[in-house]
Amino acid sequence: MSEVDQKAILDLLFEQAFNSSETLTSEDAIGILVNLESLIMNLNEDLKQNAKKILTSLALKYLSEPEVFQNYVNDSSHEYNEANHLLSYAKILEQGSRLPILNGDFVVLRNVHSFTLFFASLFMDPGNFSRLVEHHGYGALHEEFLIEKIIEAVENYGIPLNKHQSKDPEIAHVSGLLIPSLKRYIEDDGISIYQVLVRLFQLDEIKKSRSIILNIFKNVSGNSENWKNEIFGSIKPELLDDETYIFQVAKFGVNNWGIPFENASQRIKNDKRCALWASALDGWNIFEFHEKFLLDREVVIVALSKTPEVYDQLPKVMQADPYLYDLCVSSPLLERSRVQTFKKIYENLG
Repeated sequence: MSEVDQKAILDLLFEQAFNSSETLTSEDAIGILVNLESLIMNLNEDLKQNAKKILTSLALKYLSEPEVFQNYVNDSSHEYNEANHLLSYAKILEQGSRLPILNGDFVVLRNVHSFTLFFASLFMDPGNFSRLVEHHGYGALHEEFLIEKIIEAVENYGIPLNKHQSKDPEIAHVSGLLIPSLKRYIEDDGISIYQVLVRLFQLDEIKKSRSIILNIFKNVSGNSENWKNEIFGSIKPELLDDETYIFQVAKFGVNNWGIPFENASQRIKNDKRCALWASALDGWNIFEFHEKFLLDREVVIVALSKTPEVYDQLPKVMQADPYLYDLCVSSPLLERSRVQTFKKIYENLG
Protein backbone atom coordinates (compact mmCIF):
# COMPACT_ATOMS: atom_id res chain seq x y z
CA MET A 1 0.00 0.00 0.00
CA SER A 2 1.41 3.37 -1.03
CA GLU A 3 1.91 6.20 1.45
CA VAL A 4 -0.90 8.15 -0.25
CA ASP A 5 -3.29 5.21 0.14
CA GLN A 6 -2.29 4.74 3.78
CA LYS A 7 -2.93 8.39 4.55
CA ALA A 8 -6.29 8.41 2.75
CA ILE A 9 -7.55 5.36 4.66
CA LEU A 10 -6.27 6.74 7.95
CA ASP A 11 -7.94 10.12 7.39
CA LEU A 12 -11.23 8.41 6.54
CA LEU A 13 -11.18 6.19 9.61
CA PHE A 14 -10.41 9.05 11.97
CA GLU A 15 -13.07 11.26 10.40
CA GLN A 16 -15.66 8.52 10.86
CA ALA A 17 -14.54 7.85 14.41
CA PHE A 18 -14.71 11.48 15.55
CA ASN A 19 -17.98 12.27 13.79
CA SER A 20 -19.97 9.29 15.04
CA SER A 21 -19.20 9.30 18.76
CA GLU A 22 -22.71 10.40 19.83
CA THR A 23 -24.32 7.22 18.56
CA LEU A 24 -21.62 4.79 19.70
CA THR A 25 -21.77 2.24 22.48
CA SER A 26 -18.75 1.52 24.65
CA GLU A 27 -18.22 -1.70 22.69
CA ASP A 28 -18.25 0.29 19.45
CA ALA A 29 -15.68 2.71 20.86
CA ILE A 30 -13.36 -0.10 21.92
CA GLY A 31 -13.74 -1.70 18.48
CA ILE A 32 -12.78 1.55 16.75
CA LEU A 33 -9.73 2.04 18.95
CA VAL A 34 -8.61 -1.55 18.41
CA ASN A 35 -9.02 -1.24 14.62
CA LEU A 36 -7.16 2.07 14.54
CA GLU A 37 -4.26 0.67 16.57
CA SER A 38 -4.04 -2.27 14.18
CA LEU A 39 -3.92 0.07 11.22
CA ILE A 40 -1.37 2.36 12.85
CA MET A 41 1.05 -0.53 13.36
CA ASN A 42 1.20 -0.96 9.58
CA LEU A 43 1.88 2.67 8.74
CA ASN A 44 5.25 4.09 7.86
CA GLU A 45 7.03 5.97 10.63
CA ASP A 46 6.12 9.49 9.48
CA LEU A 47 2.39 8.73 9.44
CA LYS A 48 2.55 6.54 12.54
CA GLN A 49 3.67 9.33 14.88
CA ASN A 50 0.87 11.70 13.92
CA ALA A 51 -1.66 8.85 13.94
CA LYS A 52 -0.75 7.94 17.53
CA LYS A 53 -1.31 11.54 18.58
CA ILE A 54 -4.77 11.56 16.96
CA LEU A 55 -5.54 8.16 18.48
CA THR A 56 -4.79 9.54 21.97
CA SER A 57 -7.04 12.54 21.36
CA LEU A 58 -9.84 10.23 20.22
CA ALA A 59 -9.44 8.00 23.28
CA LEU A 60 -9.62 11.09 25.50
CA LYS A 61 -12.82 12.11 23.74
CA TYR A 62 -14.29 8.67 24.39
CA LEU A 63 -13.32 8.93 28.06
CA SER A 64 -14.95 12.34 28.39
CA GLU A 65 -16.11 15.31 26.43
CA PRO A 66 -14.19 18.44 27.50
CA GLU A 67 -17.27 20.18 28.94
CA VAL A 68 -18.08 17.12 31.10
CA PHE A 69 -14.45 16.86 32.17
CA GLN A 70 -14.55 20.43 33.50
CA ASN A 71 -16.94 19.32 36.24
CA TYR A 72 -14.09 17.28 37.73
CA VAL A 73 -11.56 20.08 37.33
CA ASN A 74 -13.83 22.68 38.91
CA ASP A 75 -15.06 20.54 41.80
CA SER A 76 -12.79 17.98 43.46
CA SER A 77 -15.83 16.37 45.14
CA HIS A 78 -17.64 15.75 41.84
CA GLU A 79 -18.24 11.99 41.66
CA TYR A 80 -17.64 9.89 38.59
CA ASN A 81 -20.82 8.73 36.87
CA GLU A 82 -20.20 6.17 34.15
CA ALA A 83 -23.47 7.11 32.47
CA ASN A 84 -21.96 10.48 31.52
CA HIS A 85 -19.06 8.88 29.67
CA LEU A 86 -18.88 6.75 26.55
CA LEU A 87 -15.91 4.77 27.83
CA SER A 88 -14.23 4.21 31.19
CA TYR A 89 -10.51 3.92 31.72
CA ALA A 90 -11.12 0.53 33.33
CA LYS A 91 -12.50 -0.79 30.03
CA ILE A 92 -9.41 0.38 28.18
CA LEU A 93 -7.23 -1.42 30.71
CA GLU A 94 -9.27 -4.57 30.21
CA GLN A 95 -8.25 -4.65 26.55
CA GLY A 96 -4.61 -5.22 27.46
CA SER A 97 -2.66 -6.38 24.42
CA ARG A 98 -5.42 -5.34 22.00
CA LEU A 99 -4.55 -1.70 22.69
CA PRO A 100 -0.74 -1.69 23.05
CA ILE A 101 -0.38 2.03 22.33
CA LEU A 102 -3.00 3.15 24.85
CA ASN A 103 -2.07 0.46 27.38
CA GLY A 104 1.71 0.49 27.11
CA ASP A 105 3.94 0.63 30.17
CA PHE A 106 4.87 4.23 30.97
CA VAL A 107 6.36 3.70 34.42
CA VAL A 108 9.50 1.91 33.27
CA LEU A 109 9.29 2.60 29.53
CA ARG A 110 8.37 5.86 27.86
CA ASN A 111 4.85 5.94 26.49
CA VAL A 112 3.48 9.45 26.23
CA HIS A 113 0.14 8.19 24.91
CA SER A 114 -0.79 5.75 27.67
CA PHE A 115 0.49 8.12 30.36
CA THR A 116 -1.63 10.97 28.99
CA LEU A 117 -4.73 8.80 29.07
CA PHE A 118 -4.04 7.57 32.60
CA PHE A 119 -3.24 11.07 33.88
CA ALA A 120 -6.51 12.50 32.54
CA SER A 121 -8.46 9.58 34.00
CA LEU A 122 -7.27 10.45 37.53
CA PHE A 123 -9.20 13.72 37.42
CA MET A 124 -12.41 11.79 36.86
CA ASP A 125 -11.80 8.77 39.07
CA PRO A 126 -8.73 8.56 41.35
CA GLY A 127 -9.51 4.85 41.74
CA ASN A 128 -7.84 4.42 38.35
CA PHE A 129 -4.52 4.69 40.18
CA SER A 130 -5.24 1.44 42.03
CA ARG A 131 -6.69 -0.15 38.90
CA LEU A 132 -3.51 0.50 36.94
CA VAL A 133 -1.30 -0.78 39.77
CA GLU A 134 -3.36 -3.97 40.04
CA HIS A 135 -3.58 -4.43 36.26
CA HIS A 136 0.20 -4.33 35.82
CA GLY A 137 0.97 -6.04 39.13
CA TYR A 138 3.13 -3.17 40.30
CA GLY A 139 4.99 -3.49 43.59
CA ALA A 140 5.91 -0.74 46.04
CA LEU A 141 8.88 0.46 43.98
CA HIS A 142 6.80 0.80 40.81
CA GLU A 143 4.11 2.65 42.75
CA GLU A 144 6.76 5.07 43.96
CA PHE A 145 7.94 5.63 40.37
CA LEU A 146 4.32 6.15 39.30
CA ILE A 147 3.76 8.84 41.93
CA GLU A 148 7.00 10.53 40.91
CA LYS A 149 5.83 10.63 37.28
CA ILE A 150 2.52 12.20 38.30
CA ILE A 151 4.30 14.81 40.41
CA GLU A 152 6.74 15.55 37.59
CA ALA A 153 3.83 15.97 35.18
CA VAL A 154 2.04 18.40 37.50
CA GLU A 155 5.13 20.49 38.20
CA ASN A 156 6.14 20.77 34.52
CA TYR A 157 2.72 21.02 32.87
CA GLY A 158 3.00 24.74 32.16
CA ILE A 159 6.44 24.65 30.53
CA PRO A 160 6.08 25.63 26.84
CA LEU A 161 6.64 23.06 24.13
CA ASN A 162 9.81 23.52 22.13
CA LYS A 163 9.74 23.34 18.36
CA HIS A 164 10.86 19.70 18.26
CA GLN A 165 8.26 18.52 20.76
CA SER A 166 5.48 20.30 18.88
CA LYS A 167 6.34 18.36 15.71
CA ASP A 168 7.01 14.93 17.16
CA PRO A 169 4.62 13.60 19.85
CA GLU A 170 6.99 10.72 20.57
CA ILE A 171 9.51 13.24 21.91
CA ALA A 172 7.75 13.68 25.20
CA HIS A 173 7.21 17.09 26.72
CA VAL A 174 9.19 17.53 29.93
CA SER A 175 5.97 16.67 31.79
CA GLY A 176 5.85 13.28 30.04
CA LEU A 177 2.40 14.16 28.69
CA LEU A 178 0.97 14.78 25.24
CA ILE A 179 0.26 18.42 25.99
CA PRO A 180 -1.61 19.41 22.78
CA SER A 181 -4.22 16.71 23.40
CA LEU A 182 -4.70 17.65 27.06
CA LYS A 183 -4.99 21.42 26.65
CA ARG A 184 -8.67 21.03 25.67
CA TYR A 185 -9.27 19.43 29.06
CA ILE A 186 -6.83 21.00 31.52
CA GLU A 187 -6.11 24.69 31.20
CA ASP A 188 -2.63 25.97 31.81
CA ASP A 189 -3.92 28.45 34.38
CA GLY A 190 -1.69 27.54 37.30
CA ILE A 191 -4.69 26.11 39.18
CA SER A 192 -6.47 23.34 37.29
CA ILE A 193 -3.51 20.96 37.04
CA TYR A 194 -3.27 20.59 40.84
CA GLN A 195 -6.73 19.05 41.05
CA VAL A 196 -5.23 15.71 40.07
CA LEU A 197 -3.29 15.66 43.36
CA VAL A 198 -6.33 16.72 45.37
CA ARG A 199 -8.22 13.87 43.70
CA LEU A 200 -5.52 11.33 44.55
CA PHE A 201 -5.80 12.24 48.21
CA GLN A 202 -9.32 10.88 48.20
CA LEU A 203 -7.69 7.42 48.27
CA ASP A 204 -6.95 5.96 51.71
CA GLU A 205 -3.68 4.43 50.56
CA ILE A 206 -2.47 7.89 49.48
CA LYS A 207 -3.70 9.71 52.58
CA LYS A 208 -1.63 7.49 54.87
CA SER A 209 1.53 7.47 52.76
CA ARG A 210 4.29 9.44 54.47
CA SER A 211 6.58 9.33 51.44
CA ILE A 212 3.99 10.55 48.94
CA ILE A 213 3.08 13.59 51.04
CA LEU A 214 6.75 14.47 51.54
CA ASN A 215 7.38 14.01 47.81
CA ILE A 216 4.61 16.45 46.92
CA PHE A 217 5.72 19.14 49.34
CA LYS A 218 9.34 18.75 48.27
CA ASN A 219 8.84 18.68 44.50
CA VAL A 220 5.68 20.63 43.65
CA SER A 221 5.88 24.40 44.00
CA GLY A 222 3.03 26.83 44.51
CA ASN A 223 -0.25 26.59 46.36
CA SER A 224 -2.78 28.32 44.12
CA GLU A 225 -6.29 28.06 45.53
CA ASN A 226 -4.76 26.49 48.68
CA TRP A 227 -4.67 22.99 47.17
CA LYS A 228 -1.79 22.01 49.46
CA ASN A 229 -3.86 23.00 52.47
CA GLU A 230 -6.71 20.85 51.17
CA ILE A 231 -4.38 17.89 50.74
CA PHE A 232 -2.66 18.24 54.09
CA GLY A 233 -5.97 18.66 55.87
CA SER A 234 -7.18 15.35 54.46
CA ILE A 235 -4.34 13.08 55.58
CA LYS A 236 -4.75 10.50 58.30
CA PRO A 237 -5.06 11.91 61.88
CA GLU A 238 -2.26 9.69 63.16
CA LEU A 239 0.18 11.50 60.86
CA LEU A 240 -0.99 14.86 62.17
CA ASP A 241 -0.19 13.66 65.69
CA ASP A 242 3.35 12.56 64.86
CA GLU A 243 5.75 15.41 65.62
CA THR A 244 8.65 13.68 63.87
CA TYR A 245 6.63 13.49 60.67
CA ILE A 246 5.18 16.98 61.03
CA PHE A 247 8.69 18.42 61.19
CA GLN A 248 9.83 16.33 58.24
CA VAL A 249 7.07 17.98 56.21
CA ALA A 250 8.03 21.36 57.66
CA LYS A 251 11.48 21.11 56.08
CA PHE A 252 9.79 21.36 52.69
CA GLY A 253 6.35 22.75 53.36
CA VAL A 254 6.66 25.38 56.10
CA ASN A 255 5.26 28.57 54.63
CA ASN A 256 2.76 31.38 55.07
CA TRP A 257 -0.10 29.00 54.23
CA GLY A 258 0.04 27.50 57.72
CA ILE A 259 1.37 24.13 56.57
CA PRO A 260 2.03 21.86 58.38
CA PHE A 261 1.46 23.26 61.87
CA GLU A 262 -2.05 24.61 61.24
CA ASN A 263 -3.23 21.02 60.80
CA ALA A 264 -1.18 19.48 63.60
CA SER A 265 -2.98 17.74 66.45
CA GLN A 266 -3.95 19.66 69.57
CA ARG A 267 -1.38 17.64 71.51
CA ILE A 268 1.39 19.00 69.31
CA LYS A 269 -0.02 22.53 69.38
CA ASN A 270 0.11 22.42 73.19
CA ASP A 271 3.66 21.05 73.34
CA LYS A 272 6.19 23.76 74.20
CA ARG A 273 9.07 21.86 72.63
CA CYS A 274 7.19 21.75 69.33
CA ALA A 275 6.36 25.44 69.58
CA LEU A 276 10.06 26.21 70.12
CA TRP A 277 11.19 24.01 67.24
CA ALA A 278 8.57 25.42 64.88
CA SER A 279 9.34 29.03 65.83
CA ALA A 280 13.02 28.35 65.15
CA LEU A 281 12.08 27.39 61.57
CA ASP A 282 9.92 30.47 61.04
CA GLY A 283 8.83 32.91 63.70
CA TRP A 284 5.35 33.20 62.26
CA ASN A 285 4.73 29.57 63.24
CA ILE A 286 4.19 30.70 66.83
CA PHE A 287 0.68 31.77 65.81
CA GLU A 288 -0.20 28.20 64.76
CA PHE A 289 0.29 26.95 68.34
CA HIS A 290 -1.75 27.47 71.50
CA GLU A 291 -2.15 31.15 72.30
CA LYS A 292 -0.47 30.63 75.68
CA PHE A 293 2.88 30.55 73.89
CA LEU A 294 2.39 34.17 72.80
CA LEU A 295 2.88 34.97 76.47
CA ASP A 296 5.76 32.54 76.95
CA ARG A 297 8.96 34.60 76.91
CA GLU A 298 11.20 31.71 75.85
CA VAL A 299 9.07 30.85 72.82
CA VAL A 300 8.65 34.52 71.85
CA ILE A 301 12.43 35.07 72.03
CA VAL A 302 12.99 32.19 69.61
CA ALA A 303 10.29 33.51 67.26
CA LEU A 304 11.67 37.07 67.28
CA SER A 305 15.22 35.84 66.78
CA LYS A 306 14.15 34.10 63.58
CA THR A 307 11.50 36.56 62.38
CA PRO A 308 11.63 39.97 64.10
CA GLU A 309 8.50 41.13 62.25
CA VAL A 310 6.51 38.89 64.61
CA TYR A 311 6.74 41.76 67.13
CA ASP A 312 3.95 43.56 65.26
CA GLN A 313 1.42 40.83 66.14
CA LEU A 314 2.43 40.05 69.72
CA PRO A 315 0.18 40.79 72.71
CA LYS A 316 0.72 44.30 74.07
CA VAL A 317 2.26 43.01 77.28
CA MET A 318 5.00 41.33 75.25
CA GLN A 319 5.47 44.35 72.99
CA ALA A 320 6.08 46.43 76.14
CA ASP A 321 8.88 44.12 77.31
CA PRO A 322 12.13 46.12 76.85
CA TYR A 323 14.27 43.06 76.20
CA LEU A 324 11.92 41.72 73.51
CA TYR A 325 11.68 45.15 71.91
CA ASP A 326 15.47 45.52 71.80
CA LEU A 327 15.86 41.98 70.44
CA CYS A 328 13.52 42.91 67.62
CA VAL A 329 14.77 46.35 66.54
CA SER A 330 18.45 45.42 66.86
CA SER A 331 18.05 42.34 64.68
CA PRO A 332 20.04 42.43 61.42
CA LEU A 333 17.12 40.51 59.90
CA LEU A 334 14.67 43.38 60.38
CA GLU A 335 14.15 45.81 57.54
CA ARG A 336 15.23 49.22 58.71
CA SER A 337 11.94 50.72 57.52
CA ARG A 338 10.15 48.74 60.23
CA VAL A 339 12.26 50.07 63.11
CA GLN A 340 10.41 53.37 63.40
CA THR A 341 7.06 51.60 63.21
CA PHE A 342 7.95 49.27 66.07
CA LYS A 343 9.51 52.13 68.02
CA LYS A 344 6.17 53.97 67.96
CA ILE A 345 4.36 50.85 69.14
CA TYR A 346 6.79 50.44 72.04
CA GLU A 347 6.75 54.10 73.07
CA ASN A 348 2.94 54.24 73.01
CA LEU A 349 2.87 51.38 75.51
CA GLY A 350 5.38 53.00 77.85
